[in-house]
Amino acid sequence: MAQLKDLICRGNAVFQALVNGRDIAADGEKLDTLTNNINTNFAGKIAKTLNVNTLNAEVTLFTVPSGTMCKCGNMADSTCKIYIFGTKTSMSEDAVVDVTFNNFVGTARTRTFTLSTLGGDPYVFICDLVDQKIGSGDVKVKVTTAGTGTNGDVIITTDAVW
Repeated sequence: MAQLKDLICRGNAVFQALVNGRDIAADGEKLDTLTNNINTNFAGKIAKTLNVNTLNAEVTLFTVPSGTMCKCGNMADSTCKIYIFGTKTSMSEDAVVDVTFNNFVGTARTRTFTLSTLGGDPYVFICDLVDQKIGSGDVKVKVTTAGTGTNGDVIITTDAVW
């Protein structure tokens, strides 16, 4: 039996044999069907980092797909919540952040939060977005007033379902 080593193929390759006992053409059709039928539902924990001592620093926390709505934070609660955690004891407590998102009818919303209530160990601030559901589009957190602490690194997290 001849052996083939380092096969390089450009373009469309057609195989009429099994590779390691698998029919590549059949597997490829299954993958095509799978990717065409993927459900856009998502449920999970989202976490991003941001330095609140940097004016205009911004992070997209997540993007809700078009035609869907999202619930985030404490799923048993009636409002969406985003949590901001300080990572060191010298956390800035005077930064201001805007959380922007679309509500469930598509109206742009901005909620402004002053992180002055960070305290304790760990440092935590809860951004209550008031709206029960978030509509399609980006959910962003942007620093509008830079903090003055020696460390402005925070972790922004939430649970999201859509």
